[in-house]
Amino acid sequence: SKLFEAAKGLDLGVCASVGRCAPGNWKLATKETGLAREFLFDFTMYHDFEGDYAQPEIILEHENVWHLDAFMEDFWKLMFGYAPLRVMIGYHRDMNHVNEYIDAIRRFDRERRWRYPAGVEDLVLIGHRQMEARGFRVVNR
Repeated sequence: SKLFEAAKGLDLGVCASVGRCAPGNWKLATKETGLAREFLFDFTMYHDFEGDYAQPEIILEHENVWHLDAFMEDFWKLMFGYAPLRVMIGYHRDMNHVNEYIDAIRRFDRERRWRYPAGVEDLVLIGHRQMEARGFRVVNR
């Protein structure tokens, strides 16, 4: 619900795989109706279509499974998207294991296995079971 509120505050429409019901008609999935439609990513914010297909402004992927392969699969999926801001949120069992995710992302970057588009910011938030509300580890690229 906080992401829907954020989208509304930014005057953006939403496509989401979670939350509100997903109408079959794209025109019904807008900020005015508050309804979402599932797209390729967990949460996509865009300017309303108004007759044309709008490019996303923000793409968000979220992975709850505490396993490196599950996290990296969703991060890899995020690499397919193009938006000025791409966000990945993931979790692990404790702070020691959080660094495993960060090391994997940096290794792929170092090995040049991914090429990042110009004009795109990637924000990665990684939490763990014992963290406080603002205890996410933040990685920005």
